[in-house]
Amino acid sequence: GQSNAGVFTGGGSPAYSLRVENNSFLQCGRMGCTKFFAGNGGNAQYVGNRFNVNLTRPVRDVINVFIAEAGTMVVADNQITGASNTGGPPLQSSTYPIDGAAVRFTGPTVDVSGNTLTNAFKAMDLLPGSLTGQDNVVSHVGFVLAGGPRSNNTVVWQRNDVTNFAVFLPGTGGFESVDMRCNWWGSADGPPSSQFDVPASVYTPWATTPIAKTSVACDPNAP
Repeated sequence: GQSNAGVFTGGGSPAYSLRVENNSFLQCGRMGCTKFFAGNGGNAQYVGNRFNVNLTRPVRDVINVFIAEAGTMVVADNQITGASNTGGPPLQSSTYPIDGAAVRFTGPTVDVSGNTLTNAFKAMDLLPGSLTGQDNVVSHVGFVLAGGPRSNNTVVWQRNDVTNFAVFLPGTGGFESVDMRCNWWGSADGPPSSQFDVPASVYTPWATTPIAKTSVACDPNAP
């Protein structure tokens, strides 16, 4: 276990690589549980970790990684848990013990799979980056996906279970392309209408039952 949690740092040159596996993080510092600067061509892997954050000790971001060029990031099979929230407005960051993002990424590519994320203002934040996400279970978040500069900011987010959220996507203006088809949104009727302009083609078709980590069929190209 790790208290007052570790912050991992690298530099610009030479490239740094990091693997964080099968750890428990408790009582993380205010700015986050882990922060890593991989440099040009660096790599980061977070696998099988448990992060627990309480409202009495909120954190900005749980995992925050910056990779300058040509590197990759993997976030797989982690449990990122905000113990509870205040019950306040869902689009107010102070409602959540994770008042930034569960995963914040700046860099070329990130693969996010098999994680459980609960009680965060943002589940994923790309600043910018290209994200592939599958088999994640996300609940009680303000934003499912948020994006920064549009250039090279792409998302393929499929076969995930997402429930108890306020906004699944704050419009498509922050992304070069977005594919959020074949996800379970907590209802057979699909995601609730958004106050942001998100074309139905971004999230249609959707799964009509929970789909993450299952063999439930869903053809993203079905009419």
